[in-house]
Amino acid sequence: MSIKKNIKAIHRWLGFISGLVVFIVALTGAIYAFEEEISDWIYPYRTIQIQNGPEISIEKIKEACSPYLDHINAVYFEGKDRPIAIREIGKNSNGQRYNKYLYLNPYTAEVVHKKFDNSKSFFDIVIGLHINLLLGDVGSYIVKYGTLIFLIILLSGIYLWWPKNKKGVKQRFTLDWKNSTKWKRKNFDLHTVLGFYASVFVLFSVITGLAWTFDWMDKAIYGAATFGKPYKTWEETFSVSDTLLQPISSIEDLVMQKAIRDLNGTYTSKRFYIPSSNKGAFRIYFTPEKGIYYKDIVYHYDQRTGQLLKKETPEDKNNGEYLRDMYYEIHVGQVLGFPGKLAMFFACLITASLPVTGFIIWWGRRNKKNRRSKEKTPLSGSSIQLA
Repeated sequence: MSIKKNIKAIHRWLGFISGLVVFIVALTGAIYAFEEEISDWIYPYRTIQIQNGPEISIEKIKEACSPYLDHINAVYFEGKDRPIAIREIGKNSNGQRYNKYLYLNPYTAEVVHKKFDNSKSFFDIVIGLHINLLLGDVGSYIVKYGTLIFLIILLSGIYLWWPKNKKGVKQRFTLDWKNSTKWKRKNFDLHTVLGFYASVFVLFSVITGLAWTFDWMDKAIYGAATFGKPYKTWEETFSVSDTLLQPISSIEDLVMQKAIRDLNGTYTSKRFYIPSSNKGAFRIYFTPEKGIYYKDIVYHYDQRTGQLLKKETPEDKNNGEYLRDMYYEIHVGQVLGFPGKLAMFFACLITASLPVTGFIIWWGRRNKKNRRSKEKTPLSGSSIQLA
């Protein structure tokens, strides 16, 4: 058996194994590509009328949240026309991790929405299907290895797609259909031609997805970007003051004001992380461009004295760290802005269709072989009947 036949067999059987997983993950990926736009449309609380005056203080936020949350882990300021999102994370009495979100009007501190673990939004379900098929740890395992299998399918598909000569180039790049073109040929072209164009984008999405789930993939990307430098992990910054020291009153607001002065620049959103232990430090992330988080500028402050402990900028990162921080934007196509998101949306839709068109190709060839064998059977058996 030739190499190409072996690769074709691998491509086909791995497609059978992972087809349903690929369909679900790709389809939910397509839907999630426009999560922000769709959510703004179906959830009115996400849009706030801009008012004159400053945004509410963190002290005011804490007061508004006290009836609903035991403690605050993070405060997200997404813009003047967006509610402030407050997050509490922890573990319940059963040891299970939970998330609670409150959304406040940034000018009045009015609670405009509550989202606790028992209230799943549409996109909670979508992202749950995308990362674990809503099956918990078992589903995560299935998606993890299903995605790895799909990477092999993509690479083998590109190999099989590659034209043998110049004459086949046009056929591989275009849907050259005529009125006489049969539907089987059209299905084959949809699988190969559109599949190739989708693979150009989806390949990056698959690799970044695997980098989140497999350390070896993450480290391989890091090593390639840094030309083999030792892998550098993220290190938490700790407060240096005495843990018995009484924190300054309204320390969070003082730190926020200090961070804005230290930044001395523009930003579209900011995130304030409050440490859960007496050892941690405040972290404030400023996002200069909307939705582009790998360009964040980060400040770390002592949680009791407000002393600046560390500043991180994109310029401080090596190539591996910089690329690692881009995983999300690459994964969803946002690294190229709206055109990238649009391209990823169509690429995911095409990817979701590949298991279907691939199965139709296999089924058609299987039936064709069965018909041929049936046509030959009477001829080969006629001598036996005559005998």
